[in-house]
This record gives sequence, structure tokens and C-alpha cells, in this order.
Amino acid sequence: PALRVASPSYFSEQQVQAVLKEIHCPTLCVMADNGYIANRAEMKERLTCVEDMQSTVVSGDHHVHMDTPELVARALNPFLKSAHQQAGTQQPAIYP
Repeated sequence: PALRVASPSYFSEQQVQAVLKEIHCPTLCVMADNGYIANRAEMKERLTCVEDMQSTVVSGDHHVHMDTPELVARALNPFLKSAHQQAGTQQPAIYP
């Protein structure tokens, strides 16, 4: 029930983009094709705010990370492997 309560305050689009522009590390955005954000008009512009952003869309809804974690893991593993290679560290697989 608490998840259905509206937030008492929201960021403006300008504030959201300002926060995103302060992210300075490799970033992966995994979106569900039937989720809340994948088809929002402002998402394309938001994704360009992060300097080292990769994005991918997987089949699912807002809870894809809980309903089908293997889809999310398949998206995450190559990203994490690449990030660890760039940093020169070992990366354990999240999901084989």
C-alpha cells in the first residue's frame, strides 16, 4: 500500500537533469519495455545527461529486476566485466 502513495514533492525536469549531469562514472540504465520510464518522452534527453551512459531495454515491466532477474543480469554482466577490465580488477559473475 505504501508504494501507491504519491510523493509529497517532485523534482522539476531541470533538477533531474542537473543531478544526472553530476554522474561521472560508467553507468548502465536497464529499462523494461513495459516499465514506467522506457517510453517517457523525456528519457532520451535524460540519458544524454550522463557522460558515460549505456542503456538497454529488456522485456518486462517495472518489476523486471524481481520478476526475471536473469534478464537484468544478462544486461549487467557484460557492463560490469567491461568496467572491471577498464579498472584492472576482477569481476565475479552476478548471474551465470
